[in-house]
Amino acid sequence: MRNTLLHCSLAVALLAPSSSRADVILAQSQFASGTEGWLLGDFYQPLFLDVSGALFWQATGGNPGGFIGASRDALAPSSVEGFFAPAAFLGDKSAAFGGSLLFSMEALLGNDGVNFPMLAISDGSLFLQFRTSLPGLSWTDYTIPLRAGAGWEVSANRILNDGTPGAPATDAQILQVLSHLSFMSIREDVRGGDDQTNLDGVVLTAPTATTTPEPSTFVLLASGLAAVGFVSKRKRLSLRT
Repeated sequence: MRNTLLHCSLAVALLAPSSSRADVILAQSQFASGTEGWLLGDFYQPLFLDVSGALFWQATGGNPGGFIGASRDALAPSSVEGFFAPAAFLGDKSAAFGGSLLFSMEALLGNDGVNFPMLAISDGSLFLQFRTSLPGLSWTDYTIPLRAGAGWEVSANRILNDGTPGAPATDAQILQVLSHLSFMSIREDVRGGDDQTNLDGVVLTAPTATTTPEPSTFVLLASGLAAVGFVSKRKRLSLRT
C-alpha cells in the first residue's frame, strides 16, 4: 500500500505543470552565408550607398561565424553611416514592444568617437534614437530594451545628422514606431576617421513568454490526485477494520 501511494505521488509530481521561459524571435541575422539584405546608408535616412568595398561580408571571425562590416567613410569624412536592417526586421513589429534588440559589434579602427546614438528606428514620421557605450576592439554584446525608461529619445535634429539629444520617448511613441517600422539603423561610424566597424548576431525579440501546460496535462494531473485520494481513503478504512 505504501509503495502504491509513493508511485501515485511520484506520478502527480511528474505531471504537475511547470512554467518555462523562452525568447520569441521575430527576426534575426546571423550572417552565416552573406549580408542577408543589410545595406549601408546615412544613419538617419534610408539613403543607401553603392560604394565599392564599403560594405563587406566575411565568413569567419564573427561572434561566432560570419559577419558584416564597413571599412571606411562611404559618404564623406563628416558623415555618419549606419547598417540598415532588411525587410525581415521591418513592417508591423508591434509584438517586439517590451522585448529587445540584440546585436554584437567590434570597432577595429578609428578615433575615440563621439556620444552619437547607436541605434535609430522610425515609422517614417517619428524618429527615435538610443545611446549606448561604444564597442571595443573585440566583440561587444548589446541588448537594447524596446520600452520607455530604457534610454530611448525622440530625435531632435535628424536632418542635421548631429545626434542632438532629444526628449525621452514614451511607451506610446515606441509602440507607434514598432507598429509601422520603416527603417532600423545601427550606427556603423562609431569611431571617426578611417574606421572599420563589424556587426553580427542581430536578433529582434518579443517579450519573454511563459509557456503553460496543455489541457490534457491538467486532466492527467486531476486523475493522479484522485488516485492518491482513493488510495489514502482505502488505507484509512483498512486501519479501522
